[in-house]
Amino acid sequence: MKSTVKFLFTLVVATLFFTTACKKDNGNDALGGDDMFSAMIDGESFERTGFEAYATESIIDPEYSIYGTNIIEESDVDKQLTVYITVPTANGEGTFDMDDDVYAYVVDGAGNAWATINDGGSGEVTIDKFTEGEKVEGTFSFTAVSFTDGSTREVTDGEFNVDWQ
Repeated sequence: MKSTVKFLFTLVVATLFFTTACKKDNGNDALGGDDMFSAMIDGESFERTGFEAYATESIIDPEYSIYGTNIIEESDVDKQLTVYITVPTANGEGTFDMDDDVYAYVVDGAGNAWATINDGGSGEVTIDKFTEGEKVEGTFSFTAVSFTDGSTREVTDGEFNVDWQ
């Protein structure tokens, strides 16, 4: 039994080594390298780096989302936050008002959600650098409104510089 466990452990470690060693080198480490996503949320600093800051393309619509999350690190569900901004891929670089096509969400660990698509929501995102499938960087600010009670989340001084996952 011990030899089987030892063999499986060695196999898993070897597999992880070879799959990460053969990955395309974009200058970042395996945990997201220099990726960053930061903002002030209701006056409190929210800074994410590494694997907690990334962009990903939708498999359904021609759009991508930029994420910052602290769900893994934060134990208090009220402070667990995921912030994301969605932009149509065709927009490329530029400054865009948040509307039905460009929008942002704040979601906490308890499942409460605030969005710019709700009445009273607004915002702006500037995409300074956009290389589809590789990197996106820019700035943002927005007001997101709750789906349930009409409360708001003010997100200011936002910036991101993330690789696509």
